Amino acid sequence: MEKRILDEETRKTLYGYLPFSVGSSIEFIPDQFKSISDESLRPVFSIRSLKQSEKIQLQINYSDYNRAKEKDKDEILIKTSFKNLSIIRSCVTGWKNLFDCSNGNEIEFATDENGACTVELWDMLPDWIKTEIFTFVQKISCLSVPDKTSLE
Repeated sequence: MEKRILDEETRKTLYGYLPFSVGSSIEFIPDQFKSISDESLRPVFSIRSLKQSEKIQLQINYSDYNRAKEKDKDEILIKTSFKNLSIIRSCVTGWKNLFDCSNGNEIEFATDENGACTVELWDMLPDWIKTEIFTFVQKISCLSVPDKTSLE
């Protein structure tokens, strides 16, 4: 039997439907950056999917929030968001073409002792980029509901 490999377009269409190896990283460009015509200036993030232990921790975090008393929900939400973003930070394995607009310098990717993006670098990213990364990690980790029309 012949070995079959998906082409790039089909593979992207199937994100969220099929498994994604935790040992692999994939390039991710937030849609907002795709309009940058010079590709050498377009930020590209390397992302891996969640490990099983990280998926479980996200579920625990959401469960803690859902079980919280109404008066404590705001405080728990902040703590849950912080915990969840810390998990997503560990899924960022690199980037290129990310620049600091204040001085024009390229921001070099660095990891902490666990191989995750450093807290300092993660904290300097705008919240909307973190949200885009979070959404993409959920998708490739099969945690979000796939778009029904993406296979049509």
